Amino acid sequence: MRKRWTDEETNLLRKLYEEDGLGWHEAAGVLGRSVVGVHVHCKRNGFHHTEEQQRSLRSRIHSGENNGMWGKTGPNLGLTKENSERISKAAKTNSVTKLRLYASGELKGSGGSKNGMWGRAGWRRGQTKSNNEMVRQAASKCSVTKKLLWKGLPEDEKERRRILWASQARKCKKKRTSIELIVDSWLKEFGVEFQAQVQMGRWIPDFYIPSLSVVVECDGDYWHCNPIRYDCCLANNVQKKNMDRDKRKEAFLNNMGIRMVRLWEMDIRSGSAKNILMEKFGNGV
Repeated sequence: MRKRWTDEETNLLRKLYEEDGLGWHEAAGVLGRSVVGVHVHCKRNGFHHTEEQQRSLRSRIHSGENNGMWGKTGPNLGLTKENSERISKAAKTNSVTKLRLYASGELKGSGGSKNGMWGRAGWRRGQTKSNNEMVRQAASKCSVTKKLLWKGLPEDEKERRRILWASQARKCKKKRTSIELIVDSWLKEFGVEFQAQVQMGRWIPDFYIPSLSVVVECDGDYWHCNPIRYDCCLANNVQKKNMDRDKRKEAFLNNMGIRMVRLWEMDIRSGSAKNILMEKFGNGV
């Protein structure tokens, strides 16, 4: 026979559910009632959680040993389209199916007003690592995790990704620097046949002259730490990183039998770099 709910039990359930944010299972343990009974009584009386209580409850009941994957290893751990035929086939099937559904109109796009965030501002809008502690901690944790994952990759995979990223960067770069445009005009004036922003492995030199196997680089004084204007011993982290990168780029090109001509910003803007190019390529190539 069902046990009737008393007013005291109902008031206690309201406190446990709405004020303390307990779930049905937790409240049932306190009241000595069944989970189904507590669930039904909450619905009948219109008890509800706030969004914050819902997030806290989901986190609490699905964390640690309560998580269904506790102590288990996911079936797809470490598998990608590159090393698993099953994952590769599933990805292709998924792509083909979605394209077919979009084409037939069965699957609608989520652009414009159909987007769930249409007309709403993201909760992190205007928040950065500098003004929000949660964003800063998340970014720091993500950075550490990515570094660990990168260290675990084999060298051939690292190089493959570097080349891919260079290719993507080359496609995205639409605006050339002012000093590059100056040197571009000089090379054309001398009748030199060259290629701008050509990819060589992971590197993208500013100018490449195929007939002479020469690369011309236009380096900003500050960013690349021109030793005439800056003390390299006092270089900041950005300058040190760029100087190290320049050395590795030059070593890579030398191994390919390509010579590098480096032009500094101060020489380009003053016009003295034009004389350097005139001596090397003044007769055209």
